[in-house]
Amino acid sequence: MNLSRGSQGGGKERGITLTELLMVSAILGFLLTLGARLFISIDRYFRLNSARVEIQRDAERVTTLVHRYLSKADPWSVTVDQAFPFNTNPAFSRIQFITIDGSTVTFWQDQRTFYLAVNGSTQTLSQNVRGVAFVYPDIVKLGDLLFSVTTEKSIGGGQTKTTHTLQSRIRMVN
Repeated sequence: MNLSRGSQGGGKERGITLTELLMVSAILGFLLTLGARLFISIDRYFRLNSARVEIQRDAERVTTLVHRYLSKADPWSVTVDQAFPFNTNPAFSRIQFITIDGSTVTFWQDQRTFYLAVNGSTQTLSQNVRGVAFVYPDIVKLGDLLFSVTTEKSIGGGQTKTTHTLQSRIRMVN
C-alpha cells in the first residue's frame, strides 16, 4: 500500500481505497472492544481477589481473638444472647463473660460490624461480618462452645459478593 499521491508510470493515482479504510476500521473496532472486555475482566478479577483476601483475613482475625479470650473464660459467667437492636441482628450474636483474670469481655455484631469490648474499651474487629453465632454444642457440657463467623464483601455494583465462613470449637477453662 503506497500512501503517496500523484502519478507514477502509467498515470494511475495511488492512495488508500475505501475497502482498505473499512477493513482497518473494523479491525481497530474489534481490538478496542476486545481490549475493553479484557480490561473489565481483569479489573473484576483483582477486585474479587482483594475482597477474598480481606474477608479471609477478617474471619481469621475475629476467630483468633474470640478463641483467645473464650479459652480463658469462666464457663459459669458466659451469657449468649442477641445484640441490640433486635430487629437487625441475628440471634446468638452477642457473648459476654468474665475471664479467669477478672476481665469483662463482650463480643457482638451490630449489623455488618463486629466489636470487642474488654473492661469497657471497645474496638472494631471487622466491618465485613454477615453473621456470627455462639452456640453450646452440648447443654450438659458447659466448657465447650461453637463459634461461627461469616464474612462478606461487595466487589462492585452492590451485586456480586464473596463469602467466607469459619467455624471453631472452643474449650473454656474448667
